Amino acid sequence: MEPVTSPRSCDHTSVGVLIYNHNHELLLIERATFPFGLAPVAGHVDQHASYEDAAIAEAREEVGLEITDLCLVAEGRQENPCRRVNGSWHYWKVYKARATGAVQLNRREATRAEWCDRRRLKELGLVSDEENQDSPDFLKEVWLGARRR
Repeated sequence: MEPVTSPRSCDHTSVGVLIYNHNHELLLIERATFPFGLAPVAGHVDQHASYEDAAIAEAREEVGLEITDLCLVAEGRQENPCRRVNGSWHYWKVYKARATGAVQLNRREATRAEWCDRRRLKELGLVSDEENQDSPDFLKEVWLGARRR
């Protein structure tokens, strides 16, 4: 008989990583689990020593990239669901980052990845002509408005 494991509880701390390449294209992944949709690399802080450590670990885990530069661009509480028990809100720290290596998807985390320029972000409805793609308003749509494309 296999041991019964209880569902993991949400720690209400999440990190997002806006990874840009040298062409200033943003890496988005199609999430393989809830909440589904296109979004930047993200995850819970969990056992990591800091939000920064979590950002580096999530980039490595989800897309196989090594972070070389990390800069905090937004933080705050957001009412947004996750698949964990009591996961209805999170305190987010979102970083802009550069990375090295080639994208290697973890198929448990993502079904595909896409480098998106401003034109593509506009096609996806994630940024308008007036918005800065690094602004908290843009980030709110990314984290709360992850949509199937």
